[in-house]
Amino acid sequence: MVAGLPGCATTGVLFEGHAEPRMARPGDLAEVETLPEGYDRIGRLRARCTLVEGARPDDGARLIDVDCTESRLMAALRERAAEVGAEVLVGRRCRSRISSESETATELDISCDAEVARPTGDALVRRPLVSGVMADDDAPRADEAWHIRVHFSPASGVGLRPPRRADLVREVPFMPGANLRLGDLVTRCKEGCTKDGARHGLMAAAGRLGASDVVDVRCVAKGKGYLCTATATAPEADPELDPRAR
Repeated sequence: MVAGLPGCATTGVLFEGHAEPRMARPGDLAEVETLPEGYDRIGRLRARCTLVEGARPDDGARLIDVDCTESRLMAALRERAAEVGAEVLVGRRCRSRISSESETATELDISCDAEVARPTGDALVRRPLVSGVMADDDAPRADEAWHIRVHFSPASGVGLRPPRRADLVREVPFMPGANLRLGDLVTRCKEGCTKDGARHGLMAAAGRLGASDVVDVRCVAKGKGYLCTATATAPEADPELDPRAR
């Protein structure tokens, strides 16, 4: 399932500007429509992903495209904004446009961008720097999704299921009796991700594939990266498709 894995891309958050010493955590950054008085722009950030609706993601797709959402893009923008020394995001915009369509699937380009700014002069002197603080907590970074690849081997005869949110996917020790096996799922990065990032990626990918539960979750270190595997399962009668299961 993982042979011939494509090389992982660098972070998808692009920064144009000049970085300054770090002064805020990602969760502390404010969003404003116009540049506040006493602030200077230091650059612009952009991030994008591609979502295919109506079809399973390609084997080996990046997690950012498997779980392509505005919230994931904005989390990554906030991480990068904090790293380059910003305190506010100015004029944040997220957009979605159809890039291609067929009878069964629609490809969407989803993008977010914002200018980033920090206080200057007296306003800057009054604020403490937080250099060296790289994150609010130990949670995986959002930008790991550009480094993690997703592989899925569907079980024979299993059709496409409506996607679920990752937080609605359960990790269980045994497959529930009313469930059927959707297939085998793998998340992997050669570098640039954490074990927890690869593991959480399993849940996001399982949700995109319509799974309600994952079983047999295992994660191991592979060189500078990690490999996680699981079996994706869901109720045989899908509540989204079969009224009898509601």
